[in-house]
Amino acid sequence: DVKNAFAARQLEATELYYQEALQADPTHPLLLRNYAQFIVEGFGDLPRAELWYERALAANQNDGELAAQYGKLVWDLYKDQERAAQYFDHGLRASPDNGYVLAAYAHFLWKSGGH
Repeated sequence: DVKNAFAARQLEATELYYQEALQADPTHPLLLRNYAQFIVEGFGDLPRAELWYERALAANQNDGELAAQYGKLVWDLYKDQERAAQYFDHGLRASPDNGYVLAAYAHFLWKSGGH
């Protein structure tokens, strides 16, 4: 179908853009984070996104939203409550007043049965 073919070409073009941008600046934290998020949302490829989230965290350990996004990925991919909670805790320490971090943590607690 034409619509699906167009969407596939858009994904390919966007991925190519990210790859070129990452070649130019391979340690840019926001670029790494956005690429990881793109991989999750565009392809649903959590294992591949994990590598890019890890690189983003290495580049910027003070990004609470990034830590929360990675915690969500860890939970979704491995259902590892302890490990995911560590990333959510890190996110809360880095950004205690960030609405995204607070909401993501609440959602994690609800889904994981945590307290």
